[in-house]
Amino acid sequence: LDSFDFSDEQVYRVGYLIKENDVQKEYSVIHGFSIIDAQVIQLAFYFDNQSDREWAIETWKGIKLK
Repeated sequence: LDSFDFSDEQVYRVGYLIKENDVQKEYSVIHGFSIIDAQVIQLAFYFDNQSDREWAIETWKGIKLK
């Protein structure tokens, strides 16, 4: 449904958002990939309240190289 590229000079961040559902409800999932110094971190943020979308994105963007 949506794709993301939040890359900066230290971290390459790409991902996508899709809708999934189970028997009871539908929810959103952001699958993100962060590449830092040739190491990959794969993240999945599940949420059913759209107000949590920004929290998921900001949490993902907050992963930095120390």
